[in-house]
Amino acid sequence: MPKNDLTPRVTDMMKQMQGMMALNPSWAPQLEQFWRAQDGVLDEAEAYSNAWYARRHAAVRSALDILRQMNGKTPEPAAALQAISEWQRHSFERMAEDLQHWMSLCAHCAGRIVTAESEAAEDILHETEKRTKAITQTRHATPV
Repeated sequence: MPKNDLTPRVTDMMKQMQGMMALNPSWAPQLEQFWRAQDGVLDEAEAYSNAWYARRHAAVRSALDILRQMNGKTPEPAAALQAISEWQRHSFERMAEDLQHWMSLCAHCAGRIVTAESEAAEDILHETEKRTKAITQTRHATPV
């Protein structure tokens, strides 16, 4: 298999990144909180998507139910209008639910990001305090 021309450049880039990460261990808490928040956002998006698809399935099933009730017959105009009106009413309800869940998704995701940032700041503060104490602890020195 021929070697990819990008391989050396990608390897060099990864080595540089590794060196940068090794030089700044204070990034670790923030990166960990970032990835935890991302995982939570994906959970929220998955729940939203599942509910959205469930509502779309409900719309299709209700349309099929109406079609089956008509059973190939030409319904009376009043009955047809009633069936269409009922389906549209439920569709508007589903759309309102879509909007409500979308706003909830946005709020939950923003909350996860803000919480992650706050927790990362606390982690960095605690780590800085530990390092400061370690550096400033008095060592037994012999006066000259």
